[in-house]
Amino acid sequence: MDAPIVLTCGEACATILPDRGATVTRWMVKGKDIFYPETLSPVCGQLRRRGGMPLLFPQAGEGKGELVNHGFARSLPWQEREVCADRASFTLADTEATRAAYPFSFGLQADIHLFEDALEYVLTVKNTGKVPLPTAPGLHPYLKITNRNKGRIETDIPGFSAGSFTGPHTLFFPWQKQAEIRMPDGGGVQIAADKSFKRLSVWTEPGNDFICFEPWRGEVGALQDPKQVLMVAPSKSLQLRLRLQNLV
Repeated sequence: MDAPIVLTCGEACATILPDRGATVTRWMVKGKDIFYPETLSPVCGQLRRRGGMPLLFPQAGEGKGELVNHGFARSLPWQEREVCADRASFTLADTEATRAAYPFSFGLQADIHLFEDALEYVLTVKNTGKVPLPTAPGLHPYLKITNRNKGRIETDIPGFSAGSFTGPHTLFFPWQKQAEIRMPDGGGVQIAADKSFKRLSVWTEPGNDFICFEPWRGEVGALQDPKQVLMVAPSKSLQLRLRLQNLV
């Protein structure tokens, strides 16, 4: 198992696990957790991994056929491309196992950059095959919000009411390029993502101290929907960018 990589910038730090999706498992600013730190939580008698900010590729949401929910990229080991004090880059390529579930050739690169008050994630998807590559990815940030405070947060998401949202169902909203979540005890997070994302998924679990505000390409089933899927031509690439800003 690869050792965790810890990025630092001023009083901010972020932990990344290359061997499990190059996932940012923890993000802290001035000693305060912005993400719910990754952990194993009991769910329906089983331990399920929760926390951090997993990448959802090739699709966000339910899988079809051999594809698992939220795709396989978050569970696979990634290769380190470059690691500096405040940034790191990782790559993932298709294998025989991925092609059994998703019969396409691809190369992914995740560039993660930590700032004193922000975290930026840039995903590059390259089609290394000879046929168009379909994808409908997403990112899954778990924001640290105590269970007692879930109904007291304030957001600028049209139609979202924190007071009536208890989970575990998922709500979908049109993505407005950014969303601001304010905590009742001060501070908050602004999420900004590019126009490739079209939907915002909001999800939580009763009893756990998080709410997930997840930019997705589309809704569940987008990978099979010609109106929602992203198609990458052979030898071409696309980039998707997400920036999370810690608010004071």
